[in-house]
Amino acid sequence: MPELYHWAQMFKATSWEEVKMLAKKDEGIQECVLTWKELTDDERARMQYEAREDYQRRLKDAELYGIEKNLVSNIESAMHNLNLTLEQACAALGVTLDVYKSAKEKHEMYEILA
Repeated sequence: MPELYHWAQMFKATSWEEVKMLAKKDEGIQECVLTWKELTDDERARMQYEAREDYQRRLKDAELYGIEKNLVSNIESAMHNLNLTLEQACAALGVTLDVYKSAKEKHEMYEILA
């Protein structure tokens, strides 16, 4: 059979088994299949890596959201329950006013996005 036919069969194949069988018949196809397999494996590995990174980022975001939410809640509770100013509540909880403002801003942003 003509070489072109084998190449057409390779691109028409629906399984790796079919592709491997064709690769046994033609050295050029065999080389192509090896490269194709490497590229596919690399892509799969990259996608797995990106999925792990995305999971870790989401986990960290969720953890930070909880910490910031608790910080804002604790400071506001201290202000309300102990009749403290914002500065006094921050000092009582050992955080700076800037830390509170940053946490409050991020918390509000999370609420908008949720």
